[in-house]
Amino acid sequence: VMRKGDVALHLAGMLGPEVLAAARAAGAGVGSMHPLAAVAPRTGTRHLGGAAFCVEGDPGAVRAARRLCRAMGATLLEATAVDRPRYHGGAALMATGSVALAQGAARLFTEAITPTPAEADVREAVASLLESVAANVRAVGVDAALASPLMRDDAETVGRHLAAMATVPAADAMYRAAVGVVVETLSQRGGVRAETLARAREILARRAETLSPG
Repeated sequence: VMRKGDVALHLAGMLGPEVLAAARAAGAGVGSMHPLAAVAPRTGTRHLGGAAFCVEGDPGAVRAARRLCRAMGATLLEATAVDRPRYHGGAALMATGSVALAQGAARLFTEAITPTPAEADVREAVASLLESVAANVRAVGVDAALASPLMRDDAETVGRHLAAMATVPAADAMYRAAVGVVVETLSQRGGVRAETLARAREILARRAETLSPG
């Protein structure tokens, strides 16, 4: 039974504080405190200690969330309002999308290396890349963390990548989408020749089957 002065926080990213209306009516402070951490079935909640959380809710609930995050060494994003589908979509893009990219990279590594590496070694290789990207994003931000052959005016490598991915349609699709975003980011940021970006757009517009992996 909730009483005046109590606090109720839920962890669902797609739901706001309003789902705790009954607790609020009883006098409790309510809020949504969503962890920005991927919780896979076999890993549990071991990553939540230093995770980031997004909180929206009553003042008492936000204060409680601050105390919890301090105790866990976590980061807290405080919101007065949240566009839930857009916010949760961003979280899903990062969590689910990263795993999908890891799956594509793992297959390419497995097919590229002779002798075929052990699954545990491929896992470590993919995790190494993911961890380095996360460290770079944390250190310098999402735009400055970007690494791409286009930044050294090398669009032809993009073509060679796509040619090699012709037999892995999922990797091809993800790579095309990712490089398309990179091209637009570099176009807005500057520092890369317009001719390089134009060549990259031309390569992306072609089907991978037409490219030579030479």
